[in-house]
Order: sequence, then C-alpha cells, then structure tokens
Amino acid sequence: MRKCVLFGSALALAAIGLAIGVLVFRGGILASPRGPGADPGSGVPKVVLKETRHDFGILDPREPCKHLFIVKNEGTTPLKLAKAGTSCKCTVSVLPDGEIPPGMGGPIEIESKTEGITGKFRHTADFVTNDPEMPRFQLAIEGDIRSYVAAGDPLISLSELERGKPVECSTIIYSQVWDAFSLKDVKSSIEGLTWEFQPAPPEKLKPLDARSGYLATFRLPAGAVQKSFSGWVEAAAEGAGHAGAAKTLHVTIAGHVPALRTVYGPQVDVDGVVTLGPLKPGEGASARLVLRVRGDHREIQVRKIETKPSFLKASVTAQSPELAKKGVYTIAIDVPPDAPPCNHLSEDTMGEIRVWTDHPEMPEIVRLKVAFAVTSGRLPRGPADRPKRGSS
Repeated sequence: MRKCVLFGSALALAAIGLAIGVLVFRGGILASPRGPGADPGSGVPKVVLKETRHDFGILDPREPCKHLFIVKNEGTTPLKLAKAGTSCKCTVSVLPDGEIPPGMGGPIEIESKTEGITGKFRHTADFVTNDPEMPRFQLAIEGDIRSYVAAGDPLISLSELERGKPVECSTIIYSQVWDAFSLKDVKSSIEGLTWEFQPAPPEKLKPLDARSGYLATFRLPAGAVQKSFSGWVEAAAEGAGHAGAAKTLHVTIAGHVPALRTVYGPQVDVDGVVTLGPLKPGEGASARLVLRVRGDHREIQVRKIETKPSFLKASVTAQSPELAKKGVYTIAIDVPPDAPPCNHLSEDTMGEIRVWTDHPEMPEIVRLKVAFAVTSGRLPRGPADRPKRGSS
C-alpha cells in the first residue's frame, strides 16, 4: 500500500512539473522537463528572451546593480552565445557554461558598478548567437541613483542683465540620501558674489524626491555687473553623522550683459559692414538700422556725423520721446540718386559713417563701414566678390 502511495505521489509531481514547466539547474544550464527536444541532428537554434530590459527603479548610491536574465533555446540544435561588448567598462556580463541544448535555458548575469553615478543610468551588454533569425541581441539594466548632494539648477543662466544693476538668483541644494547635511568651505570664482543658505520648504523638496535641502540665494552688487560673466560656486556637503565623507557641490552661474550699444538690421553684418551693393547711375540706395543704447544714459544728443565719401548721407534720430527714453534710435544711411560713379566695395575703399554724441561713456557711439558702388557702364565687383577679412 505504501509503495502505491509513493508511486502515485511521484506521478502527481511529475505531472505538475510538466504542467508548469519547471526549470532545473544542471551545470549552469536551466533544463526543461521536456529534455533535449527534437532531432538534434537537423534544424536550427532559436533564441527566446522573456525580458531584455530590467529597471531597478530608485537606488541608493553604491547599491548593487545585478540582474539575472534567462535565455532559452526553443530550437532543435544547441545554442551558442558569445559576448559582443558593453556600453561602458563598468558593466560586466557572465554567460552560461557551454552551449545551451534544445529545450533548455541558461542564465546571463549583467552587473554594473554605479559608484560615482548620480541620476538616471542605462547600461547595456551585447551578445552574438548562432541563431540565424537572431544573430545578435542586447540586454539592458537601468535605474535612477539617488544624489548625496545636488542643485536643482546646476547651471544658472541669466540673460539681458542691466549694466550696473544688482543681480540676485537662487536654486535648491538638496540631498536624496541624507536626512540632514551642512555646507562648508564655500568658495566662488565670481568676484563680488555673496551667498546665503536657508532651510528649503518641504514643498520645494518634494518634487526633487529630496530628504533635506537648502534654498541657496546668490547676489552680485551693482558694481560687479559691468560686463558678461561666467563662474562657479563650490561647497563641501557633509551628511549629519557622516563626518569625513564630504561630497563636492558645484554650481555654475553665467550672466549676459548686453553691450552698451548695439546696431542691428538686415543690411549690417557682425563686422559692422552695411552692404548696399552695386547701383546703376541714378538708382540710389538706403538702409534703415536700429541703434540700441543701454545703461543709465539712454537719451543721447548727436554732436557730429562724418561720412566718407562726403556725398553719403547719414542721420540718427528717435522716432518718439518714449523710444528715446528706452534708448532706441533709427540710423538712416542713404546713397543719393545723383551720386557719382564710384567703387567702395573692397576692404580698403569702403565708405564709412561715424557718429559722436553726448554719451559720457561712449562718445563715438556709431562707426560703420558701407560697401557700395555706382556703375558707369561696366559693373564693378559685387559684394560676394569683395575680399573676406583676413584673406588676400
């Protein structure tokens, strides 16, 4: 009676094993209860992967990143695998021992060292096979490494700053690992920059998945904002109870202070050359440009205008008192229809316009070259033919 019970139990377990497809390790190979499969002397191997990507989610720094993928051979001949490289040196892979027989599976282990990595990462490993339908495949592991310390905006870019006006900007400095931390040895390459750190409110930390943090405010006095600048702020962050394990925080701050005056328009290039082109006798030409004056002296009075050749006409006017207060003026340049035949297209013969005003910092506020010619039966060289700067 006991023999019958044992025999019946064995049959039942075997049936369950076949029903759920139990896999058993045999010498580094996952064996299927179905055995080696069909005729091993004919056919091809067939790679089957249940997954090709694994996401660890959010990880603490230095947390192990290792995952076991299973590759099955559902073909009729042994499956051969070989490594074909990884996306970085920090990623290693371990293949099954030997070939994978038909009907069996084998483990592929992918591991990445994430020390020094913060934020999202994705590392891959490639493999080649003897499966004609899948000669190559890739496995990937990815995740998001919490930061010991980071800045919500590691690059603070400030545009259109006013010359001589104080500047203030801020960012959140936070930790996703430490419940509390301090900032020490703060220094900056930006002359005149000062800083202040206040505990950040919880609503500022929540979107950053941060456990603690500061609202960092940086200030530059008016005297330090005279031209565009770029520099950095560095600090040593040390977690509470983690003395001697400080992490470096780096924030870049860049500010653009536009030039005291700018001339722009479709007919002037970056070198300050206004091109009016070859003109027929009696044709004439004109250009209308915008002069923008910045700073504390935006309203200007023209003192003198010089043109070369002398028949070239130029003026600087504000279209309204409101525009003058904003420092916006129109530069009008005209080649009159009665201009004599001439050639001012080449580098050394171009016309010129110079404007002096009562501006205390930049009396000569406009100096432009004018490229043009008036023909007398034969067209001179065009603008495209005039020598480039620095060329012969």
